[in-house]
Amino acid sequence: MMSNGFTEQLVEHVPALRRYAQRLTMNRTDSEDLVQNTLLRALCRRHLWDPEGGSLSQWLNTLCRHQFIDDFRRAKRSPFAPLDDMVVRSAAGIAENNLVEIREVEDRLRSMNPHHRQLLLLAAEGTTYPEIATAMRLPRGTVASRLSRARELLAAATDRYAKDAR
Repeated sequence: MMSNGFTEQLVEHVPALRRYAQRLTMNRTDSEDLVQNTLLRALCRRHLWDPEGGSLSQWLNTLCRHQFIDDFRRAKRSPFAPLDDMVVRSAAGIAENNLVEIREVEDRLRSMNPHHRQLLLLAAEGTTYPEIATAMRLPRGTVASRLSRARELLAAATDRYAKDAR
């Protein structure tokens, strides 16, 4: 039987987990499914979490990332992978040009390797290199070099888009 303390801690981490899943999937429906699957994994694998070994937040993010990668690989093998629906955005207060630019960045992020996208999103959240290294179980130097490469790829895509727009 699981302890109420663990369940309460899970509930406290749900908002941050939702934000993380939304950044990974870039799709509200998929992110909700990802959060549910992650929480289910967490509850089933509660015995594997070691409070002395790291924070619950890091453990949940790791479970979420692994679930995302599993889902990505499964969808890649599926002959009928559904197309991502664009999140419906309210244009109120956002200039049309900005909305187009936001969608272009989302498209570029979506087309990136999931590992590069995750690194960029973690860094954008303000996660430190050591925290990313711990969460992804990578050496700090590997995180730094992969993040640098991911930034270069995003910048190159942005430059191509800017040149095409001229």
